[in-house]
Amino acid sequence: MQFVNGAPASGLSMQFVSLADALDDVVFLDASGLPVVPNGAWDPGVRTLRVEFDERMRPVGRTFSLRFRVRVK
Repeated sequence: MQFVNGAPASGLSMQFVSLADALDDVVFLDASGLPVVPNGAWDPGVRTLRVEFDERMRPVGRTFSLRFRVRVK
């Protein structure tokens, strides 16, 4: 996963260390909404991802992008 700040900057940041890192800002959830640790580059048990920013977004006209890849079966 990659976080790209826009111009002007959003005021947000995101840390993604690894799939198994419980302290980074990305949480992977199963179909029940429970957190799971993905078992590799593709895990069919992961149905949702949640990004938990620590900061607040600056007002009016600020942007950012999140880039990630998914496999659709």
